[in-house]
Amino acid sequence: KLLLEDLEGSLCAFNIAKELGPDRHLWLRGIVLFYLKRYKEAAEQFHCDIIRFEEKFEDIATDERLFFKASIALCTEKNSLPSLPKAKPEMKESNPVKQSLLNLFFLDGNSDFKVAAKADLDPLGRIFFRDFYTGLWYEMKGEREKAESLMRKAKENKYARINGEMWGTIASLHM
Repeated sequence: KLLLEDLEGSLCAFNIAKELGPDRHLWLRGIVLFYLKRYKEAAEQFHCDIIRFEEKFEDIATDERLFFKASIALCTEKNSLPSLPKAKPEMKESNPVKQSLLNLFFLDGNSDFKVAAKADLDPLGRIFFRDFYTGLWYEMKGEREKAESLMRKAKENKYARINGEMWGTIASLHM
């Protein structure tokens, strides 16, 4: 249903999956909640998924962390929002583009230039993620036109088309 951009239908399906296994990693449920503009619920879902992913794989949950930050930033209900789970010091993002994106979202806010420089070194999906998440960052900052332009580029990227269409669909939801 998500590939058909049926957000309500997708949410129903993910809610059933959550009921069947409440401790499942359901970050796509968080994506659906995010694009339904239910940011507090999305942040709560991403919070749970960060913990589950990092405990299970002993690796940093980069995508979940970036969407968590965006959910918190766009949420108007600031009461009782979860805080970002602390990553274990040994958990490092091995993808230099995604590490720059983590820096952009959580540290200096100026890493988009570093992201642009690094993305061209390894184009297998990295340019897509650079455009997608930098677009999400601009959305957080209220710069809708820049966000949409980058999401359009992400959607047209070869990676979005060959990777089961999921990432292309998610980029489409943003526009």
